[in-house]
Amino acid sequence: MPFDVTIDASGRLVIPKAVRDRHHLAAGTRLVLVEEDARLVLVPRHAESVAEEKGGYLVFRGRLTGAVPDHRALRRERLDRLSGIAADEGP
Repeated sequence: MPFDVTIDASGRLVIPKAVRDRHHLAAGTRLVLVEEDARLVLVPRHAESVAEEKGGYLVFRGRLTGAVPDHRALRRERLDRLSGIAADEGP
């Protein structure tokens, strides 16, 4: 569904609320402007966030929101559980 928008004197344009809601765009959302021939395409930056494996580690490219999680307790619990499994198997 096409929408008419107007660029103001400062170069800003308003994305209609229905479109913002549909694409989960909020104040502060970063967009990438791509020129495709005679068209201008806005792509939300969060659409580019991906996880990939590098060197045996899962790497997330994107922006962390909120506090950095502390996984030390969970790691200790998993190691303890693995130690118990290894001890049960015996030599």
